[in-house]
Amino acid sequence: MITYRFGPSGGHGGRAFEEESPLRLAALRIRHAGRIDAVELLWDDGSHDAAAHPAQLHGGSGGTAALFELRGADEWLTRLSGRYGQTVDSLRLETNLGRFAEFGGSGGDHAFCYDVPAGYALVGLFGSAGHFLDALGVILGPRAASPDAAPSEAASAAPPKAAGRKTPAKKTVPKAVAAASAADGRPKKARKSSDKTVDVPASPPEEAPKPKRSRKKLAE
Repeated sequence: MITYRFGPSGGHGGRAFEEESPLRLAALRIRHAGRIDAVELLWDDGSHDAAAHPAQLHGGSGGTAALFELRGADEWLTRLSGRYGQTVDSLRLETNLGRFAEFGGSGGDHAFCYDVPAGYALVGLFGSAGHFLDALGVILGPRAASPDAAPSEAASAAPPKAAGRKTPAKKTVPKAVAAASAADGRPKKARKSSDKTVDVPASPPEEAPKPKRSRKKLAE
């Protein structure tokens, strides 16, 4: 699966982490107080067995735990935003159904915002963490279509194509001119050959000279 990473936003402390999964994101557990202490991702493989995929805690154990659960395969995250300074101070989650939740405090000198475009989903997080969540970035990948999704919806997960630019047609330079340009280092213009044909009237055929008869005088 091709994935794309954006970020991270935050400070330089903590130890680096990265978590990515091909499974559907079912919920996020956030530990927070005046800042974001930790974040956990909970994945769903369809069995609804939480023990099958234990969550990884990225950060410390302080603060209060809050669970933001997605409502099945028809809901997914569309934006993660917040503020940061030396650590991630606040985090806001938004979904395609218009639901949102905010965590953390009001500190942070800088704002961050990661949008999830149509056809994509949050498939992981990366950054750094210690006693707190020091830095946070997102990993995006094609969103798996639900079983009853139309084929067009499943195909929308393809990366958008860049807009093409029209390239002007190149002028063909005769080989002789190109060779001459390469010889003296100066570009030379090709002479245009005339396409007009001139009809030259045919001259009338010359008459063959008549033989001259010589008369000899008879001797008297």
